Amino acid sequence: MPMNDDRMHDLFAEIRRIEATPSDALTARLLADARREADALAVARDTMAERPAVFSLRLAIEDLIGIIGGWRPALGMAASLCCGLWLGAAGIDPAMLLPGLERPTLTFDLPENPLALITAP
Repeated sequence: MPMNDDRMHDLFAEIRRIEATPSDALTARLLADARREADALAVARDTMAERPAVFSLRLAIEDLIGIIGGWRPALGMAASLCCGLWLGAAGIDPAMLLPGLERPTLTFDLPENPLALITAP
C-alpha cells in the first residue's frame, strides 16, 4: 500500500490516541530510586561540608586541563609554548642555529616607523 498524505495523517492521529501512562509499580520504583539518590547526595554533601578544604596541586591541574578542554588541547598548548620559548631564545634569525652557517641567510631591513610599510609603494 503506497504511503500518501491522508494515510500518514491517519497514522499520526492513531498514534496520538494512544495513552502512554506508566503503571503504578513503575512509578513507585522511580520514586523510591529518586529518594535513594537524594539521600545519597545529601550524605555526600554533608561529608563534603565537614571536610576542611585542602589545596591539592593534582586537583588544580586536573581542573585547569578540564577548563582548557582536555588533554589534547593542553598538549598542543604545551608544544606551542616550547616552540615559542625556543624561537624566542634563538633570537631574530633561527637559521643561525643550523650547523655550518656563519651568517644569516635572509635578513629584513624594517623601518623604525611601522606606518612607513603601509605608505611605501
